[in-house]
Amino acid sequence: MRKDEEAQFILLPDVAFGKMGCPPRIAPNARVMFKVRLIDFVDCTASNEYENSTAEEQRNMSFDKREEVVKSHREAGRVMFETGRYTQARKRYRKAIRLLEECRLQDEIEEKRQQELLLKLYLNMSVTSIKIGSFPQGITFARQALELEQDNAKALYQIGKCKMNLADFDEARHNLVRAQKLEPNNDKIKNLLVDLDRREKAYRLDEKNMYQRM
Repeated sequence: MRKDEEAQFILLPDVAFGKMGCPPRIAPNARVMFKVRLIDFVDCTASNEYENSTAEEQRNMSFDKREEVVKSHREAGRVMFETGRYTQARKRYRKAIRLLEECRLQDEIEEKRQQELLLKLYLNMSVTSIKIGSFPQGITFARQALELEQDNAKALYQIGKCKMNLADFDEARHNLVRAQKLEPNNDKIKNLLVDLDRREKAYRLDEKNMYQRM
């Protein structure tokens, strides 16, 4: 099946609902027809072949082949992220990062390709960490992205978001303002700055009330 293709499958009772059926809709020992649409899929051939190869074969693998494995893991991570399976997505992204960080590079062209992929993966890991509430890790991976591209608005935005959730409002504002200078028309950055002001005011008010009670 291709993406977005529909197909019909007829299943015999022993692989469907068996002798019990599913009353009242499905009778005992009934054949069942399912109509299926393929929404998305991930080709894991490259990553599966890598896992099944020997340690020596893995070490000596060319960068082209390793890049295919990395992209396979990243694509699987994307599908898991989009379906809310953030922990599984992180595992895939981590594998891809490790494969890239440990690879042997032949020349500057391979190094450039490695850095471009690592930048995307560090940002993926940062966003996924934020989704599960791991804000310190979100900051760590966003900063690794900034080491590769110091004016990356996404990384600055993600650091700002993490800092805001950790109540480090000054640092959050500093990073978000930097991000806004790079992308002045980005609504996500504008909205987060508004949210930051609101949260800081609420935090300061709670702090003031606590001191008064003391």
